Amino acid sequence: VTHRGCAALCLRGGIPAALHVKRPDGSASLYLIAGSTATSNQAIAWAGEVVEITGTVTQRGGWMVLTSEPGRWRRLER
Repeated sequence: VTHRGCAALCLRGGIPAALHVKRPDGSASLYLIAGSTATSNQAIAWAGEVVEITGTVTQRGGWMVLTSEPGRWRRLER
């Protein structure tokens, strides 16, 4: 939540949203989030939150991309 305002500002400026995934084994991955305008708006509203997102993962130009819509997102407890 510390960087929530900064993240929201970057997202409003057109920087793609990303999801940082931490696994129980300590490893982590970064996924770019793609979808509709509603997806971008939800990313701005929920910047810095702990979330669960369901969608389709593809690889584009070396990046893992998660395509999803806000109806497939839910907030989790910290």
